[in-house]
Amino acid sequence: MTDTQVTQAGADAVPHPTSSGYAAQVLREAFLLGRPAQAEEVRLAANLALAAAVGRLHQFVRSNFHRAPLELWEVQWSVLRSALLVRLGG
Repeated sequence: MTDTQVTQAGADAVPHPTSSGYAAQVLREAFLLGRPAQAEEVRLAANLALAAAVGRLHQFVRSNFHRAPLELWEVQWSVLRSALLVRLGG
């Protein structure tokens, strides 16, 4: 295995911040560090992000598939992400 392959394999092992594996890792670390309040904050933030995504899909279906799920998403995600990161101290 070349150095590039090893580096890529290592990078692939790190969960992406938007993956459920990343959220689970953050929750585990908060619990292990004795910060259950922080774990609860992360759980609530993950739930809010999931609700936003499901809501957008629901709007897409209710519009008879005319309103794109990603319509204005960049602006809305910017607001949501800022609120989540401020709340979580990130």
